[in-house]
Amino acid sequence: MDRESQTLKRLHHSARFLLIATGHSNRISMASEIPSTESPQSALSPAERQRLQKVFEHGQERHSKQDYDYAHDMFSACVMRDPSNFIYVDALLDNLQKKFKNNKKGGRSKGNRNAFKKAVQAEDWKQALEVGLDLLKYNPWDIPTLRGVAEGCAAQHYNEVELRYLKNALEAKPKDIDVNVHCARSLARMGQFDQAIACWHRVEDLLANKSEAQQMISKLTMAKNKWAQGIIDEELMIEVAGRPASPPPPHRDNGPQDATAQKPPSPTQATSDTPPQETDNTLSPSAQLQRDIVADPTNIDNYLKLAKLHESAGELARAEQVLNRALGVSGNNFQVQEALEDVQVVRAKHRLAVAKQRASDEPSDEATDLFNRLKDELNRLELDIYERRSRRYPDDMAARYELGIRLKRAKNYAEAAKYLEESRQDPHREPLAALYQGECLQQLRKYQPALQAYQAAVKAAPETAEEVLKLALYRAGTLAAGLKDHETAVNHLKKLLSLDPNYGDARERLDKIEPKGHK
Repeated sequence: MDRESQTLKRLHHSARFLLIATGHSNRISMASEIPSTESPQSALSPAERQRLQKVFEHGQERHSKQDYDYAHDMFSACVMRDPSNFIYVDALLDNLQKKFKNNKKGGRSKGNRNAFKKAVQAEDWKQALEVGLDLLKYNPWDIPTLRGVAEGCAAQHYNEVELRYLKNALEAKPKDIDVNVHCARSLARMGQFDQAIACWHRVEDLLANKSEAQQMISKLTMAKNKWAQGIIDEELMIEVAGRPASPPPPHRDNGPQDATAQKPPSPTQATSDTPPQETDNTLSPSAQLQRDIVADPTNIDNYLKLAKLHESAGELARAEQVLNRALGVSGNNFQVQEALEDVQVVRAKHRLAVAKQRASDEPSDEATDLFNRLKDELNRLELDIYERRSRRYPDDMAARYELGIRLKRAKNYAEAAKYLEESRQDPHREPLAALYQGECLQQLRKYQPALQAYQAAVKAAPETAEEVLKLALYRAGTLAAGLKDHETAVNHLKKLLSLDPNYGDARERLDKIEPKGHK
C-alpha cells in the first residue's frame, strides 16, 4: 500500500475511533459519542436526545430510499444540534458521497460562500457550520468548506469529527500541500504523530525544497518521544500543531512495554490479541487467554478475563483494545459494552488526574484550560453511559442517581431533579439524592419544593452520614431564612450548630434571624 493510501486509511481509522470506542462499528446503529469539550450535547436532555434520534432515523430511512436531499436536511438538523457527534457527521457526509456517486467533485457549486468566509473569519462557528453544511450539500469534497468547518471543530475541540471532515478533503486532493499540512497539524495536536509524519512525508515528496518538511518531521519525532514519556512541550506542540495539544499524553507508570498500547498497531506489529510464541509448557495467564481466544474467538468470557488482566496491570489501552474486539465478535453484547465503558471511564479519570497534577506543578492558562476541558469531557462520557444504562435498566436506581449527578454537573437542573427524585426510592441513596435534588430545584427557583427536598434529606440521613446531615441542615436553614420562614430556619441551624459549632457561617446566619431573648 502506498503512503497516500496508508494516510487516508489512518485518517479514517482516527476519525472512526469514537464510533469504535462506544462499541458501534456500523453507523446505522445509533450511539452517543464520547463527547468533546464545549459540546452542545451537554445541554441535551435524554428526552431531547430521543427526539433527535427520531430525526436521525428518519434521515436514514430517506437515505435508504435514495432521497439524498431530504436525508441531508435531516442529518444537517442533527449535526447542528449536536455538532460533535461523529455518527451524525459520518452519516451526513456518507449520504452526500452516495448522492454524487463518490465522484470526488460533487455537482454545480451553490450556496453562500461569502457568508461562510465571513463566519470563519469572525470565528462564528455556529454560523459557519450552518452555511458550510449548505455548501457541502452540493459538493461534499469542497476543500475550502471542509477545512473551514474543520477549523471550527478544532476551536471547539471536536477532535473526531474534525478528522472526518478532513478525510473528505484529503480524499478529494490527496496531493494538495495545504490539505496535507492541515491534516498533519490536526493529527499532531491530538497526539497522532505517526499519521502526522506520514502527511509531512507526502508534502516532502511534493516540494522541490524539502527542508521545511524534513524539519517538521524531525520536530514531530521529538514531540512523539516526549509525549510517550507523559511530557507536553507546549512550544514544540504549537510549532507542529499550530495550537496547544489536545488531549494530554498518556502517563507512563508501566514502563516502556506500554508505549505501543496507545496507538493502533501497524499490520506487521504484534497486537495484544496475538498470542506470543512460547516454546515451553508454562504460559502466563495473559498468554493462555490469548491462545484460548484464537482457538475459540466466540467465547466472550475469555475476552473479559483478558481485559481484566490488562486493567489490573494498568494497561488500560490494551484492555480497551481487547474489549473493542469482543464487542464486534459478540454483536454489541451488553456485558462487553459495559466493561468497555468502565475502562473508558478509568482512562478518562487517569487523564484528568495527570492534567490536574500538571496544572498544580506547572500553573498556566493552558494547563488550567486542559484540566477543565478534561473534567467536562469526563462528565459527558459518564452522562452518556448512565443515560444508556438508565434506559437499559429502568429499575436500577443507582444508574438513575448517577445520571442525575452528571446532569446536575452539566447544569441541566430540570432533568437532574427528575432522575434524583426517582432514585430516592432507594433508601440508601435517599439522603444524598434528596439533598442534590434540592440544590437543583433551588437553581430552578422552585424554593418550596427545594426546602421540602432538603428536609427529606435531613430526615433520611443516618447518624453515620454526619457530613450529609450537616450540609442538608445548612441548606434547609439558609433557604428557610431566605423565605422568611424564621422558625424553620432557626430549628435547622440550631441543630446544625449542636453537631458542629463552627460550621461555615451558620452561627452568623442564626444570629441575624433568631429573635432576641430566644438565644
